[in-house]
Amino acid sequence: MTSATLRFEPIATQIAKQVSITELFPRDVLETIRHKRRASDPDAAPLPPEVDDFSAHYFALIRASAELLGAPAFAPLARRMEDLEQEYMPGGPPMSPVYDSFWMQHFLGEVPVGLSDETPFSVLVRLTSGSPERARFHALARSLAEAHLDLYRVVRAVGIEAELSPLRGGDAISVKTTGPFLRDGDLALARVLSFDGRLFVADSPYLLKASAQDWLDYFQRVVESQRKTAASARNEQPKGKLSPKQQAKWRQRQRSQEQSSEPEALIARHLKRGLSERYWFDYVMDAYAGERNGIVFAAGVPDRPEQLPHSTAYEPEQSSLPAAARLHHALQELAAHEGMLAQAAGELQQTFREAGLEPSPLDPNELRLFIAYSTLAARSPKGVTALEAGQHQWAATPELREICESVKRGGFAVMQIDRIRLDEGLEVFEARSGTKQFITERSASRQVELGDVLLGWLRVEAQGTLTLEGNVTVVRSVLGGPLLEVVRTFSPPGRGRKRGDFRDPPGLLPIQLLVAQRKLREAFMPQLRNTSGDRLQFATGRYVILDRPRVLKALAKSFTKVDEHTYDWLDSSDTRLARFEVVDTKLVVNVNSLERLDAAKARLEALLGAAVKPSLDSIDADLEEAVRAGARKEVPAPVELPPELAAQLCQQVTEQIRSTLDASIPQLNGKTLRQAARSKRSRPDAISWLRQQERILRSNPQLNGVDLRPIWQELGLEYQGLDTDPPLG
Repeated sequence: MTSATLRFEPIATQIAKQVSITELFPRDVLETIRHKRRASDPDAAPLPPEVDDFSAHYFALIRASAELLGAPAFAPLARRMEDLEQEYMPGGPPMSPVYDSFWMQHFLGEVPVGLSDETPFSVLVRLTSGSPERARFHALARSLAEAHLDLYRVVRAVGIEAELSPLRGGDAISVKTTGPFLRDGDLALARVLSFDGRLFVADSPYLLKASAQDWLDYFQRVVESQRKTAASARNEQPKGKLSPKQQAKWRQRQRSQEQSSEPEALIARHLKRGLSERYWFDYVMDAYAGERNGIVFAAGVPDRPEQLPHSTAYEPEQSSLPAAARLHHALQELAAHEGMLAQAAGELQQTFREAGLEPSPLDPNELRLFIAYSTLAARSPKGVTALEAGQHQWAATPELREICESVKRGGFAVMQIDRIRLDEGLEVFEARSGTKQFITERSASRQVELGDVLLGWLRVEAQGTLTLEGNVTVVRSVLGGPLLEVVRTFSPPGRGRKRGDFRDPPGLLPIQLLVAQRKLREAFMPQLRNTSGDRLQFATGRYVILDRPRVLKALAKSFTKVDEHTYDWLDSSDTRLARFEVVDTKLVVNVNSLERLDAAKARLEALLGAAVKPSLDSIDADLEEAVRAGARKEVPAPVELPPELAAQLCQQVTEQIRSTLDASIPQLNGKTLRQAARSKRSRPDAISWLRQQERILRSNPQLNGVDLRPIWQELGLEYQGLDTDPPLG
């Protein structure tokens, strides 16, 4: 059979010829998953039998579906995932409000591919249909393929059990969740799955701030809009004379369109696919309004951008935001109005000059610490901080008062990460007090690395636990040690004491560390510049397209066309100055310096005028990642190795890493990796070390095929590498 013929076969048929069901679902797959889970945390309380059974089947199906993405027929879907991952950065707070689980479920089950509109989940339904011993996999695969997000009111929630009332009508349902996500009264956007006669919520839900009526009104607008579109399509008469057989097919298609225009069908399809594959991701990004123990709050409804906090059209209503977000917003307004912001800016400029550096704008990572300093430590001409100036205002609201008191009990901390406990928190060395502390941080535990230093305020909760205040700057490990030496210089022990305390007033220390970090970075890192001599800093500009035909015509006329939706701005030597991409209703500008971003935006706005509206720009502030991105975007692609040579290289790298299992590793306090993995106390260090190796390997495209899972297995560790960030939100 030729490749041309294969393209017209259903994907499930193609894959059935390429892979066997026993490869996707080995007979011991469930026990393997359970064993790995027990080995990773032998002291964990056992799951209820029905939840344990569901989770094992669910993980097996997710793993098998992800493997199908490697099939040639799903290559366009895999590439699309990779392209969009750079934009949405799934992983959950604090990196992105898009959960990994939401990301994976969407692409595995809700983005159809090919002539038959297939997905990895629907292919698994087909592949498991002829295997009686895998009937339970088949049933859960069908549930995953048919599932979609929907809205539920939480009637009752106790631990991992909840009773949900469907917002759009129907009887209440009892579900089991894979974590204590829900509380009584929550309005949740969640995906419910059926397995063995029970209902489960596997991935983390989104908690909604808009009212139930707001959402019902939104669905009514969706139905009305899509019915108009469908009616217009049905009214189109066939062109030319049809044969009896063609007439019968045309009438059948008309009846099918009428059935699919029923309100329930329209809403279900909208909840599953939105108006595009980006629709629900864009809503979550724009609607993010804080979190509760890692579970995201979303404000507003998708077609009312003025309700979405991160939309350019946002018109904030303070009462709709969570307490922490309201406090941050109010503190920044106070700092700007009462002079604390100006005071902090002046101190920063002066500190830059004293360090012999030219004052320059802060990048987004640095800006977080500056915001915290200007609201919590900088003083107005009256001698008070923004937190102190507004304390009478916070006292009137119990939620704000509780957060305010926890901040007052805490203080500015310099925290070097000694140990990462995934999904629990961080063991840190706090440099100001010289003490070990544990920071409760579920989501950040998957975003930072051993040796990184966090600069920011700690909150001390009423029960004594420590949490991050919110505005935290991350200093990567390469600069972590030198920065701690700077802390000792700027922050000597308190008078009459051997050591200080992070609760002590920080003075100018946060500002001094911002400038010291900049100075260290310039000393440790080469100053990377593009061909124009600008500092290398990857940036993205965004516009909302108001007149698509005009935009496409102008881009095609003024720039070099790469493909149907991509254009390059080249100089006289054919060096790319900017790349313009038309993505749905957005125009995206990619450049490698702030100067080029300004130039590209000036040219676009002069060229397109009212055909576009500016949206949010973003700047990549991580120099290490910028270097990796530069390797991807600015230099020729690495030489593609022949398959046999690539496999040989990956095998050699794997064996090289395996050879370190019994070697002393300084990062593990001199222990070997095998010793660290055996000890319950140091097991998190072994996990962190392996995750870091994956990060290093993924920075080299020629080593993407290296699979460290056998090494995890040899060490007796459940695989918790980067591919598990989560999957369970």
